[in-house]
Amino acid sequence: MGPNLISVLADGADTGGRLTVMEMVGREGSEPPPHTHRRDDELVHVLSGEVEYRIGHETVRAGRGDTLFLPHGVEHGYRVLQAEFHAVVIAAPAGLETAFRELCRPAPLLRVNPVQPLPSPADMAAVFTRHGIEFRAPHLPPPYTRPNPTKVRRAGLGRSRWFEGHLVTPLVTAAESRQFAVMDFRVTPGTESTRHVHQNEDELYYILDGEAEFVIGNQTHAAFPGTLVFVPRGTPHHLKVQSGCLRALLILTPPGFERFLIEHSTDARSLSRPPVGPSVARATGNPSDALRRYGFELVPDRI
Repeated sequence: MGPNLISVLADGADTGGRLTVMEMVGREGSEPPPHTHRRDDELVHVLSGEVEYRIGHETVRAGRGDTLFLPHGVEHGYRVLQAEFHAVVIAAPAGLETAFRELCRPAPLLRVNPVQPLPSPADMAAVFTRHGIEFRAPHLPPPYTRPNPTKVRRAGLGRSRWFEGHLVTPLVTAAESRQFAVMDFRVTPGTESTRHVHQNEDELYYILDGEAEFVIGNQTHAAFPGTLVFVPRGTPHHLKVQSGCLRALLILTPPGFERFLIEHSTDARSLSRPPVGPSVARATGNPSDALRRYGFELVPDRI
């Protein structure tokens, strides 16, 4: 779309209309006008570059590894602070990708095109309005803003937790979005879960670092940075880490199972070493009973 490169990794046809996942590479000076999503919540995870976001009346700067949540109904806009800005964008429910497809041209190369002009403001407004996205009228002044660094979310002490050798960092939960939950999910070799099924939610893994082998149903898939792995609910699956550590954005739709991970984990006192001994916090009831309530089931390995 103009000089910007947009890659749709999962769309509404893949996810039953629940969400879309895209990679975006934006050029400085080609940002969209401030706008409001009336239907879909958004999450932006920065892969490279630096950007300044305004979310309502607050501003924040974000760089590699930072995550921003953009709830529906709140106006936001951004400014690229370097030549390029590379990010993963999640929007739920799906539909944003349809607007982009109406405005975009097929990319002959997987890189930005600095000489390609953006669609006209009138064309962008007409297309995005049909998809529930409103642009602020040009004559209206920008709102008064104040810096708020807490809008940035990333793995760190005070936010991250250890769950059975996995470092889990909640980025968005059901308390904030009815559409999805997203976690920074880190797995080391030897701590992987055995083959299991989620009956209540679809899972998507966007691989940030490391390599893994995913076995989903009867198929085996290699995953490496930039790979999106989609696990539909009800499908037996497990993964095997093939590198020193696997780091991924774990996306759950609908949200809910993240509550189990939070309730049965402990605050991280280190981001590299799990606690000595059991790393599961005491919680009300039996964890196995809780797993069944959350629709989680262990299944036999393939024969």
